[in-house]
Amino acid sequence: MRKCWNLKEFSVSSDELRDLELDETGIEILHSSVARSSNSKSIGLRGLRLVNLPDQLSCLTSLNALRLYDCEIIDDLKLHIFFDGMLSLREVTLKRCGNIIDLPSNTKHLLGLRSLDVMGCRRLRSLPELPPSIATLIADDCKSLEIVSTWRSSGDQMYFRFNNCVQLIEQSLHNIMEAAAYSIPYCLLHKYKYMGDCSIHKYNSIHRYTICVTGSKVPEWIKYRAAQSSVTIELPQISDLTSFFFCIVVDVHSEINGGSQAFGCTCYLEGFKAADSTHGTVLPDMKSDDVFIWTDDSASQMIVDEIRSRNQQSFANVKLRFEFSAYNHAMIPSKRETSKLMIKECGVWPVSVSECQKFVEQMEIER
Repeated sequence: MRKCWNLKEFSVSSDELRDLELDETGIEILHSSVARSSNSKSIGLRGLRLVNLPDQLSCLTSLNALRLYDCEIIDDLKLHIFFDGMLSLREVTLKRCGNIIDLPSNTKHLLGLRSLDVMGCRRLRSLPELPPSIATLIADDCKSLEIVSTWRSSGDQMYFRFNNCVQLIEQSLHNIMEAAAYSIPYCLLHKYKYMGDCSIHKYNSIHRYTICVTGSKVPEWIKYRAAQSSVTIELPQISDLTSFFFCIVVDVHSEINGGSQAFGCTCYLEGFKAADSTHGTVLPDMKSDDVFIWTDDSASQMIVDEIRSRNQQSFANVKLRFEFSAYNHAMIPSKRETSKLMIKECGVWPVSVSECQKFVEQMEIER
């Protein structure tokens, strides 16, 4: 139905409709009959000038995906009503919905929720406790966001973005970083269970870990840190070493003219290159220093392999040097312009399976 600009009202006479994608139409009135499609799995409403959004949509108890864009009639109360009924939701998108102020507290009852996108919700002030199933949380350009409650993510992925959330209070930044630290052992144990051993090259790349959040310091739980763009560590023998997490702080004074950004890390073992890692993202604008944390399964595997090869020849500790870089790629008329970004701090955390298992066991005890 996309591009049906003359369509002003929409109703449903069948209960067999599974996907209701009404993006980019002229619909202004959505009739309550839409809720009769009890087997509906997704609703997409983008580019509409809706004057109503019936409460009866909460009866769509089988709905997996709710996608709303630029929707000014959705507010906190309406969302609360929806979430009371839509307990099967796995994906919620609320991009640029300008009248959401406090995401409702019953969000935590959406126990299957994997993805939450509130990018550009300009009046959003607080995020409540979220369910542990959350794997993707995008809150870029939520410029009124102050409060992010503590939560625990225990899934196999983690992709969190809080770019340009310049009003976040200190406790909220702490809560975000605490959730990030908490999730790492679970992510790696999911990966380890999936593989059946420590060999990352068998591992499916859908398992991912990326964090972007306003901040000017590498978090303390990143074991090795430096106030520059490189860090050197001396690593003892770790038999079940499985992954490396990389971190940089990009200076707000870096010149970003739209386009895309690339962050890189080159690892040298005893002076010889062991691996390269590259991570890409998109930052339309920067209003503050930003912290980026990522992992790279391929690079981690190459480093681990080199360490194991070296350990077979010598039982001494190995010296690793990690050199970080960051670039902005901007498209300007007739050419692509690349500029170097300023890195204020960097860090790296080598993680082992046994370390993750101890952490998870301790968390289970404290529950």
